[in-house]
Order: sequence, then structure tokens, then C-alpha cells
Amino acid sequence: MKMEKFSTLRPKETARTSQNTVIFVAVLVNNEIRAHTDAYLKAWRDKDCHVALVLQSDDPNPDPKIYEHLMQYADDVWIRPNMGYDFGAWSEYLLENLIVDNGPKGRVFLVNDSLIGPTNPKAFDQLIGMILDSEIDLVAMTDNHDHGHHLQSYFLALSAKAIHTPAVKSFFEKIENKNNVAEVVFSYEIPFGSIVQSAGLSISIVFPAKTKGDPTLFEAADLLRRGYPFVKRKCFFAGKQYANRREILDTALRIGCDKPLFEYMVSCMADEDSADGTKPSLFQLYQSHLGKVSDKWQIYLLTYDRVFSEFRPKPMRMLEIGIQNGGSLEIWSKYFDKIETLVGCDINPLCNGLTYESLAISVIVGDANLPETEQRILQKSPSFNLIIDDGSHNSSDIVRSFCKYFSKLENDGIYVIEDLHCSYFSGYEGGLKYEYSSMEFLKLLADIVNYEHWSRQSDRQALVNTITSKWGVQISDADLAAVHSVEFVNSICIVRKKPWDINILGGRIIAGTVALVSEDPLRLK
Repeated sequence: MKMEKFSTLRPKETARTSQNTVIFVAVLVNNEIRAHTDAYLKAWRDKDCHVALVLQSDDPNPDPKIYEHLMQYADDVWIRPNMGYDFGAWSEYLLENLIVDNGPKGRVFLVNDSLIGPTNPKAFDQLIGMILDSEIDLVAMTDNHDHGHHLQSYFLALSAKAIHTPAVKSFFEKIENKNNVAEVVFSYEIPFGSIVQSAGLSISIVFPAKTKGDPTLFEAADLLRRGYPFVKRKCFFAGKQYANRREILDTALRIGCDKPLFEYMVSCMADEDSADGTKPSLFQLYQSHLGKVSDKWQIYLLTYDRVFSEFRPKPMRMLEIGIQNGGSLEIWSKYFDKIETLVGCDINPLCNGLTYESLAISVIVGDANLPETEQRILQKSPSFNLIIDDGSHNSSDIVRSFCKYFSKLENDGIYVIEDLHCSYFSGYEGGLKYEYSSMEFLKLLADIVNYEHWSRQSDRQALVNTITSKWGVQISDADLAAVHSVEFVNSICIVRKKPWDINILGGRIIAGTVALVSEDPLRLK
């Protein structure tokens, strides 16, 4: 399908000259590029490349202000009708401007606005530097084994030699503007790598797929961990059934993703979640909160969405020790919209002035480890499904509170201790491997989980007695036997409670009848 161009090339007066060219295809919607595209263009602006921005537009006369905005990043802008997908746009620009007798002499990057990023600017810089220094003729970011092995075409880097190779030049000359994405994939994306290889050119894939299927969806978080500096837009806007978006966000946060870009990805998920009726995440509630102040680290919010999700549909009761300005209670009451009792306890007398619209919220002012404060808390609820200790962060208080309130946790309940980085500081009665620190106490709970394997050597209480005695408390054997699991995430510990008989290893389950390697399991069956 041939077409007429909307306009001629619009070069920047101070355009950079470089042997390397980036042909960046972006869709123009309502006179705006997609919100995430700015960050990607900014990243290219600082590279040794001439940035050519090809806009796919339904409007032949876009608002002139769009050029003012885009010329911050691009050295020239080319407007064309929104048809033919990326191969149509790339081929048109190449044939008009680059596949000529005298150019190019360096790399040509074929990229588009389907990527959110760079999520890791340092990794992106290293990646582009590596490609510019490479003699490989065609570098692809990822590959795909669907419909036969092929290179994914959202990011391709060709050498000057490849561009001038007759077979490659012929490939681009024959491209038509197909409006069916499947046609584009089968006609252009899948054959392209084979055409390049058959021409005797070298190919490299930076992040080869580990499994069958689109790695940018099915392996998105793993790619980030491997140094891939992007998230495919499709993960948030069309890939909910494929991509673990929570894991993607968690991984992006761990690798140091730029905050505005991270918040953009969260907002993308909020848009899709609201469309299908999913409740807002805790991170989203914190982003939109305008009431009393609450202070939580980002990794806590992402972890809590995973760990607390089972409580959201149910009536439940919650205790938070340490509430400071009280904003967390407002947010918890929205997050757990069926909550029956939400008790916040803080030692600061100023918390007496905190008031709430929700009748489920109560504030108790006092030291949670004193008997009189404990009594007032238990008058609100004799037991809880969820307890969070965000109190003084002193090791003595953490151990005392756990010994006192874990017994008040319902079976299948969760006890969380926050800000455990303080347990490594002497000012909070801690230190690395300090024998009385809260972290050392919580590490022992992992041994408690596996008690049946060392029970003949000691008992549960004796294992923790050195620490509990130091801080003047005791914990019953029954409470220790109810520790089902212990999970550590950066600065937090999550302890789950279940009946003791569920916590044992149980019988050995052996399935199947064919044992080609070892028959030992069948003898136990």
C-alpha cells in the first residue's frame, strides 16, 4: 500500500552531525506523543547520534508547538500518516535520507516508542556504547521463538556495511505499508534476520530469550535483572495476562529506576486496574493520599500488596504499633475496605489529637509494651489478623512486642516488623551479628520453623532464651510452635502464624510408578 507524505523533513537549525543515526518512530495522538516517550528521547539526545524522529500521525497538520517540544531531543522530525507500522516508517526514512550513495558511515538504530525507559540509565549507556564499538552488522535487543526464531524489531542496530548490502537495501525498498500487524510480522519482522544472515552479515542478540514466547512479556522482570534497560509498554497496557506487573515494578525499584519513570509505570497499572474493577494498589493509594502524613519505604508498599492481598476481601482486624502523624491508618482503612477494627498505638501524647471519620479506627496513646497500654489495646480487639510493628525500632522493644503480641495474632495472621535496618545500628541496640539484636532474634525464628529436625538437641524456648532474658520477656513454646514461616525483605520481616500441626513436615508424598533413575522412592511408597 503506497501513500503520499504529509510533509517534508523539518530539520533543527542546530542539528548535530554524526555518523550514527537513530530513526525513532513514535505515534502522535491528539498532537501529543505517548507520555513515556520523552524519557527515551532524552536518553538518545545525549548519545553520539543524529536523532531522526518519525511521527506517525492521523493529522497532516499537527500543532506547531509539538515541534518546539520535540526539537529538544530530535535533530529532525518527519511526519507521515499513521500506517504501515514501524517497518513502513523506517524504510521511508531510510530510502529518502540514508540509503544513498554517500551515507551512512556509522550505526543506524531502528527503534520505536514501545519501550518504557531507560529504567536503568547506566545500563542503557553501556549498551549503546557497546553497540557503537562493535563490528557486528546487526545487533538486536531480544529474539523470539514464536512462529520460528526471529529478531524482535523494536530495537535493531545496523552497521553501515549492512545498510549498503544489496540484499538489505532491496528488503527495505520492497516494504509496503501494511495495516495488519500479523502481516507485518510475517512479511518483515520474521524474515529480516534470515535475509541479513544469508547476505553473509554477522548478527548478535544482546538478551537472548530463555523460553519460547515473547521475552519482553514473559521474562520482563528477569530481563531487568540481566541488565535490560527497558520495560515494554505492552506489559502494562495489554500484557496483564502475561506479565507479572508487580514483579516488574519491584525489580525496577531494586535496580534504581528513575522515580518519575517508576511512578509512570505505576500509574499505567492504575489505569488498567481501574478499567477492570481491580482495587487500587497500596502504592497507588499512597500516591493519591492527601490527608494525614504517612512515611513508608517504597519496597514495603510493593511487598505488602503481595503479602496482604488475601485480607482485602475479608472483614479483618489490624494493629499498628507506631503511627506518628496517623496517615497510615487513613490509608489502611481504604486499602482494607472491609476492615472492622483498626487500632493504632503510639507513645507520643500529640497522637491524642488525631481524629478519623472511619468508626473502625481507634488510637491508643502509650507504650505498647506496658501492661496498661496492652489492656487498652485488647479492649478494642482481643486478637488481630495483621500486626505491624513500626514503633521505636529499638531491639528491646521489637523483641518485647513480638513476645507480647504474637500470641494475640489469629491463626493465618501476619506479624510484620518494619525498619529493621535500625537493628544494625548501635543507637538502636543493634549491630551486625550483635547477639541481642532484633535481627538475631528473628533469624532464630527460621530455626524455630525447622524445629522438628533438631528438637532432640534443645527446645524452642531455650533457643531464644538468651535474647528474651536480656530484654526481660518470655515467649511460650506454643507461640513459637505457631511460627509457620519467616520472610525477610529489605528492612522488614514477615512472620506468618498457623497451628503447630500444620507447621510440621508431614508425610512423604510419592507419585508415579516409573523409576528409571532410582527405585528408592518406590520402596518408600
